[in-house]
Amino acid sequence: GEGVLYETLNIASKWKLPILIIVENNRYAQSTKIEDTLAGKISDRFTAFGIETKEIETFNVSEVSKISFDQIKKVRKTKEPQCLVINTYRFVSHSKSDDGRDQNEIDEWKVNDPLIIAANKLGSNIVNEIIIEVRDFISSEINKALEAELAE
Repeated sequence: GEGVLYETLNIASKWKLPILIIVENNRYAQSTKIEDTLAGKISDRFTAFGIETKEIETFNVSEVSKISFDQIKKVRKTKEPQCLVINTYRFVSHSKSDDGRDQNEIDEWKVNDPLIIAANKLGSNIVNEIIIEVRDFISSEINKALEAELAE
């Protein structure tokens, strides 16, 4: 809702910049429900500048990927800006003390956790391989950082 956003959207539309703007709507602004502070819809901000907008409600990583690639193809074809609004949910707070959400609300949304959905599709063997690979990578990077000489 700040001026720089609207100026950017105006320029992107006016200059027909071939960009895909992706908005992750996690339904909260810090700890306030978005419907308590936002007039209208997020997608309306883009359509007001003539930017075609697609809005999706999914937690499926494969579906987000497919739709995103479709939107990228559209940007390349039209050579104009497009917007993709992905409605999702934030499971954790921004900081340790700013989350006044009801735990029941969070638990209701957790059935849609994309990591759980993806893990169920991949199976436990592949998930365990990924976990090991990620842990090894992180450990390796930490060791590189610890062994690196400090820049002066």
